Amino acid sequence: MSPRLRAVLFSAVWVVAVGLLLWGQTTRETYRDTYRVWRQTDPSLERDAATTGTSLAVRADLVAARAAKFGVDRHAILDQHARESEPK
Repeated sequence: MSPRLRAVLFSAVWVVAVGLLLWGQTTRETYRDTYRVWRQTDPSLERDAATTGTSLAVRADLVAARAAKFGVDRHAILDQHARESEPK
């Protein structure tokens, strides 16, 4: 195999590997979007907690599920940042 062909193949493999790594990363936008969805789900929930009856439980369950998803996404982005900042 010629050195030129070897260099071209090495470059191609490198580009594909980096592309796959970048594609698999959690983006900060994902975490921000889930935060926004969670906060906008039911903004009056806390205010209505003192006056609403049984329907409050259903609303609270929905908000709790969205908050849990935000927590998972936030954990993923913080874990990714921690891995990226580790000394090599």
